[in-house]
Amino acid sequence: MPDASNTIDLGFFITILVSFLVGFLIGFLVLRSWAKKRSKKILDLEKESFIAIASHYLLTPLSIIEGAVATVQEHETTFTLEQRQNMHEKIKEGADRLLRIAEQMLLVVRLEQGELHLTKSIVALSEVVQLIIRRNDIAAKRKQVMIKFISDPDNKYEGAYDLKTITQAIEAVVDNAIKFSEENSQVVILLAEQNRQYIIEIRDQGIGLTAEQLQLAKDKFYRGTPPYQFDYEGIGLGLHVTDVIMRAHGGQLLIFSDGKNRGTIVQLILPRS
Repeated sequence: MPDASNTIDLGFFITILVSFLVGFLIGFLVLRSWAKKRSKKILDLEKESFIAIASHYLLTPLSIIEGAVATVQEHETTFTLEQRQNMHEKIKEGADRLLRIAEQMLLVVRLEQGELHLTKSIVALSEVVQLIIRRNDIAAKRKQVMIKFISDPDNKYEGAYDLKTITQAIEAVVDNAIKFSEENSQVVILLAEQNRQYIIEIRDQGIGLTAEQLQLAKDKFYRGTPPYQFDYEGIGLGLHVTDVIMRAHGGQLLIFSDGKNRGTIVQLILPRS
């Protein structure tokens, strides 16, 4: 009789392979929509950059998943429950990375085609932030980054928002804060209400941004490094997507930094109603 855990592992792996193909398909749809607006030379350069970045950052989580699945299969009779759970966490982490990239690419396609539609409901921002912290706990622990959440426990910070895109926007900033933090540092998330607005502030102690990088940070596919320099994970869509989502909700994205190695402060500002 087949081991149920092996079936789970195989299912994860198949799901990720499908996500990988979907991610590339979405990426090329983005490039095709650009073709009408760009010269051939510029478009060729963008294609080259996109393929280099996407190939690396889609293959990285696939490698994590493949390694974890192979390890579980090789040691299926000797692994303890804790060891198996650790491998499953790695598989889930890789799946989450791929899903995040695919969702960002899909949103960019919708934006290019003018098809971003918000389905608003009453959303408690405090619950959304806490969910995001839990989902990014593994990545934070790996870098020994402590996430501190500050808010009024008696305030749910409720408003009419599109739950999926608001979650996507906040998580992109939290993911960046962890990614660019130094080891053994802290990320502070502050949720506050001021002048009929909600302010979600994410403050890290990481590599910071130069004045030039601050100007370009919201641009599509901007990563702050050359296309073939893979210092950090990501394809440069997180802040661009966040900016668009904030504006679609009548809010704004603000980014501050005092320079290299001085950390970054990102504020997401949303109307309360």
